[in-house]
Amino acid sequence: MSSPFGNTRFPYPSPLRHRHQGICPQLNIEKFPSVVMESPAGLTGADGTPVVYFDTLVGTDSHTPTANGIGVLGWGVGGIEAEAAALGQPITTLVPRVIGAIIAVVLQIALAPNIALFGVVPNFIMAYVLIVSIVCPDQSGPVFAFVLGLLFDLLGTGPVGAMAFLLTGVSFLAKRIFMLVNNDTLFMPLLLAAISTLVIELLYAAFMMAFGAGVSALDAFVFRALPGTVYNFLAALIFSPIVVRFLAQPIQQQPGTPHLR
Repeated sequence: MSSPFGNTRFPYPSPLRHRHQGICPQLNIEKFPSVVMESPAGLTGADGTPVVYFDTLVGTDSHTPTANGIGVLGWGVGGIEAEAAALGQPITTLVPRVIGAIIAVVLQIALAPNIALFGVVPNFIMAYVLIVSIVCPDQSGPVFAFVLGLLFDLLGTGPVGAMAFLLTGVSFLAKRIFMLVNNDTLFMPLLLAAISTLVIELLYAAFMMAFGAGVSALDAFVFRALPGTVYNFLAALIFSPIVVRFLAQPIQQQPGTPHLR
């Protein structure tokens, strides 16, 4: 991961040992980190105090993120990114998307059950995945949608895998449609999100009935799917300006990226 001051450190893969003092993940925690770093450029704040920032770390070893336990921002990366860091070049990490996914999951666990209306619980995970897939098609893929959909399945009582596959397929189709339409207004992604939400809710209701959830067609489609669509669309309205602000802004020059106008 790159820091604004270009001094990201690179640990070699775990088979390499440093004077027989331990493997790389151990060294990342015990020997290398400073946790808080001071600007080498001598930058100071308005009151004259030095500018400090978190220590950062990238590595190809699967245990690199263990450095997060002591406050070091450790990220596992691929060979290309690691080579760039080793050569002193800056690399980028999709931190906002990761943070957004964590926030969506936390909202689903802590908030969604407490704001249910008539038994309908909002699906913050679905809303976030759809908005990111439509607004930032180059920053989302099937793995992103599948993993978050699977988390929703594991957190709920429905058939495991249903939301994962539905979210993966529908978000991919919505992304492709948005890229083909190439409409850069904010209305189009919201319209696609609403349609996608309705499709997912209807198909998920069908899954619930097929797997013997003990609900009637009227209850599944009318009293759950339709209100759930409205509820999830409201969640998408909340996520949309946030995603546009933090994810789409760096690539606004690319066609198909919505922006307020």
